[in-house]
This record gives sequence, C-alpha cells and structure tokens, in this order.
Amino acid sequence: MGPRLVLTAYHVVSGELADAKKMLLGFEKSDELEVKVFAFGCQARLLGVDKEADLALLEVCTASENSFLPSFQSTIIKDEKLLLIARPHGERVLGYGTFFGTYNFNGIDYWSARIAGRDGFSGSPLYNEHGELVGVFSGYDWSQKLAVISPAARAQKLIADFSPGSKP
Repeated sequence: MGPRLVLTAYHVVSGELADAKKMLLGFEKSDELEVKVFAFGCQARLLGVDKEADLALLEVCTASENSFLPSFQSTIIKDEKLLLIARPHGERVLGYGTFFGTYNFNGIDYWSARIAGRDGFSGSPLYNEHGELVGVFSGYDWSQKLAVISPAARAQKLIADFSPGSKP
C-alpha cells in the first residue's frame, strides 16, 4: 500500500464489536475494547477512517520490502475474475472468485463477489487479473453466499485524503 501504509477494514481495528461477538471472544457485553495494531515490531498509527465504507488507513514504523502503491479499479463488470489474498490467523490463503454486483448495506453501496469467505478475511485485498486493487474484503453474507467488498474508489480516496504528504 505504499511505504509504511496499510489499508484494512475499519471494523478490524475499531474495537466496535457486536455484543454477540464480544461474548464469543470471552468479553462482557459492556466491555469497551481498545485495539492496538502492531506491524514490524511497533505499534501502527491510525491515519484516517471511512466508517461508512468500513475502511481504515494505518501507518507503520517500517516499510515492507514488498510495499507498493497499487493501481485502483474504479469500474467493474459482472463475472470479472478476482483474486483474494488473506492471512486469517497467520495462514496464507489465496481465493479465486468473480464479481457479482453492487450490494447495499445500511444505505451504503458496496460491491459483492462470489468468492469463499471466512472469519479472518476482513481487511484483505481483492485484485483483478491486471493486478489492480478492486477493493477490501469487509464481510460475508452467508444467506446469499456473497463476499461484501469496500470498493477501490473509496480506498483510493481515503489514501489521498489521509496519507502523509497529502494536500489538505
């Protein structure tokens, strides 16, 4: 995501969990959760969020050897092939699927894809066949078997608005 920048799902770093999820993890419903994110041995700094699109931009202390600023795909067509790269609980997972269509959740437009999803995929990038970022995995609708994706255009705007050196 460029030197020292990490893009993820907002709900991953917010600590704002549903009561049922808190209890599943061993917390009380009333517990206030504080999330600290570490990368490369130091704590990441939250630069900005787009809560509606479920996106968060973090700055880490050291650039990854493989860091890059991706190209962003702003439009997409039904059945376009997608690649998901995830690290749920330390595993390395590649998933393949296809774009399905728009997905409206609480009045916000997301994208959706026919791709297998599971706990721990949130915040993972999805790319097209040209290596362009299509979006960020936000959730999974089990009833429709669809991955819910925060569109790349929202991610691109978040990076432009909040990355170090960006214009106010």
